[in-house]
Amino acid sequence: MVGNVAFATFVTAQAGGNFRVTHANDLVPKLPGYLLGYGHVSPEYWITSPTGATVTANDIQVSSGVVDLQGNQGQLGGTIDDHLFYFNQVAACLL
Repeated sequence: MVGNVAFATFVTAQAGGNFRVTHANDLVPKLPGYLLGYGHVSPEYWITSPTGATVTANDIQVSSGVVDLQGNQGQLGGTIDDHLFYFNQVAACLL
């Protein structure tokens, strides 16, 4: 979460389109949390496939709102392994 709800709303409203990508039950996007007044840039593209699995179009759910419990935020708990997915799987696309 990059800032408070007002900031997330401002960034989301900017021309050019902003979005974020989350994976499974990644802990990092849940911090520091809605209860502390933070919000997310919207929309969210949530990759639901497990770490190590091939991602298909059916594994991506889109939700919106700077306070949104439909994607990654709606998952209880969280893991660092799901966070490392970005560095191992997604970053490999750059090669």
